Amino acid sequence: MKSLPWVSAAILFLFLTPTANAQPGCGSSAPGTEVTKLRSVTGAPFSADIALENSHQMNDGTQLVVKKHGRVERDSAGRSRCELEDAHKTIAVIEIVDPVAKVAIRLDTRKKLATVTHIPQTPQQDAPTSTAVVEKKPERPATPNPRYTMEKLNSREIDGITVTGTRSTNITEAGEAGNDKPIITTMEYWYSSDLKLTLLSIRDDPRFGRSVDKLVNIQRIEPDPGVFHIPDGYTVKDLYCRAGNCSYVSE
Repeated sequence: MKSLPWVSAAILFLFLTPTANAQPGCGSSAPGTEVTKLRSVTGAPFSADIALENSHQMNDGTQLVVKKHGRVERDSAGRSRCELEDAHKTIAVIEIVDPVAKVAIRLDTRKKLATVTHIPQTPQQDAPTSTAVVEKKPERPATPNPRYTMEKLNSREIDGITVTGTRSTNITEAGEAGNDKPIITTMEYWYSSDLKLTLLSIRDDPRFGRSVDKLVNIQRIEPDPGVFHIPDGYTVKDLYCRAGNCSYVSE
């Protein structure tokens, strides 16, 4: 057995904490990419295209626009599949999460390699009971931060789906991050309680530009079951994980 410490901790967290709101996605955890993250929820199937766009003004005044596209799908059982273009505008990696079979599949389209991570199902232990009375101390109210605010936005529809919005504003004072003047960053999220995911996120930051990430062409139907399977012609490598350690059987 050979240990593989580099196996994604996010995948382990998804399977080893069944009550958590784990959100597997297209391998990106950067702010503003919430539309690529999926909760493994049941009874909310859909398919959609991913459209990510970042626009940034260069020092010479020209506007640099970078776009990426992808595809995301989830069935009624909670299986999900996500693919997103890389810097070369190709789909190099496809991620599939199957909470029913307890596997996470990473497809390397260039090498035709499927890495299947198996997570053992661990029985939940009953929490110990206690008759001791614990005195609760009064909670101290949070001190308002004048440099950070959050507001709720009016509901709207995206592709016929009702979403609720929130907008946060954060002010970085001059000198805090090497900047010579205050930086105002805003984040806007539009969330669907039906689908349990963000359909649109907008980030404005004068240092990095404006990022608009959204799902388009949303169809609330069962995806083709074949998209959650390993395609023909792929070499399969099986990984087995337990207690946070993953290994595979050497040939």
